[in-house]
Amino acid sequence: MEDLTKHEIQYLIALSASEEAMLIEIIWEFKKWACEQEEVLENLSGLIKDNTILIYKHEGKEVLDLSREQSLNLVSEWIGLERRDHMLYLTDEGEKRWEVDDWGITTKRVRHLMFSNSGGN
Repeated sequence: MEDLTKHEIQYLIALSASEEAMLIEIIWEFKKWACEQEEVLENLSGLIKDNTILIYKHEGKEVLDLSREQSLNLVSEWIGLERRDHMLYLTDEGEKRWEVDDWGITTKRVRHLMFSNSGGN
């Protein structure tokens, strides 16, 4: 398996948020790569703290946005990601960052991360 840098982990999390992915998809995504769960949780929490991403959940037909504190509590442990009813999303600030930030990685590397189904194997 291929190692990921902090910037690559952040990029993949933001990519998931840009697609409003289920939280459990973070687990599925990072099983393909050689990185520790703690690294993923730390970067996920960092993106929540800096208001790039947050989490919402479905309650029946309602959609409930979680606060920053609620989102951080949910992702404080790996088991908290095992949810299909909670979704990541980019905040307004996150949307702006998504449009202009290079996330500290090259375009070639972005393509590799986006289109690699095997984690580089």
